[in-house]
Amino acid sequence: MNEPDFYREYYEKLHSVERKLTPKEESRIKNTIAFIPEDVESLLEVGCGDGRIVNRLKGKYEEICGLDISNKALDYVETPKVQGTLENLPFADNSFDIVICCEVLEHLPYSVYKKAVKEMERVSKKYILISVPNNENLEREMITCPECGCSSHLWRHLRSFNEERLRNLFKDFEIHKIKTHSSEQFMFAGTFFKIKRFLNINQRFPQTALCPQCGYSPEYEAKSAHLKKENKGINLLKKVLPLKKAGGWIIVLYKCSGS
Repeated sequence: MNEPDFYREYYEKLHSVERKLTPKEESRIKNTIAFIPEDVESLLEVGCGDGRIVNRLKGKYEEICGLDISNKALDYVETPKVQGTLENLPFADNSFDIVICCEVLEHLPYSVYKKAVKEMERVSKKYILISVPNNENLEREMITCPECGCSSHLWRHLRSFNEERLRNLFKDFEIHKIKTHSSEQFMFAGTFFKIKRFLNINQRFPQTALCPQCGYSPEYEAKSAHLKKENKGINLLKKVLPLKKAGGWIIVLYKCSGS
């Protein structure tokens, strides 16, 4: 399966089942929305998924639009919406006061990533607002396909970000506001992940997973039992291993250098 085909098929599958927001996701969304400047009148969210952010902004701006690669995800979007890709945005230059891109950049294939960053700059008039995982160790969330043995990230993350890397992300936009939201992690992370692998927690393919090499995907029937087993194992480890604040995500508001 070549990269573009996998990229599209994966996100159609990901949004084929409804998934409730976790408290951490709910907090991230609220904090991201709070970063939107007051002088914004037009807004585009790229990679909007099922509208978990853009739906909350419906009716608040003169012009608002959500864009996603997945038609199934867009079924849930309540604002004007467009099916499309980040590397080829179907909008004129400077079309929106702000372009929002949340928990997307870490997923983009390498052939798409740089083009998508340039496209976001092109269509934004004033601001770009992003959120990404903070200083993620990608090796710790790898899963292995039971059919062909291919290893891939549990959530299809392909790159890791930190504050330093984000400072030079855009050519003509500079950081206007930035905030890191740490999450609760295990103090001895290396030990924790060794135990996870030994107990086989989170190492099975989740129900929405798709192997990038052979296309293997598990059936949905085992979903409930799988999630219960994962939660029980994680909760047990939290009781016996010390915790600390780390990781989490970074929210960054960029402002056009010329505005």
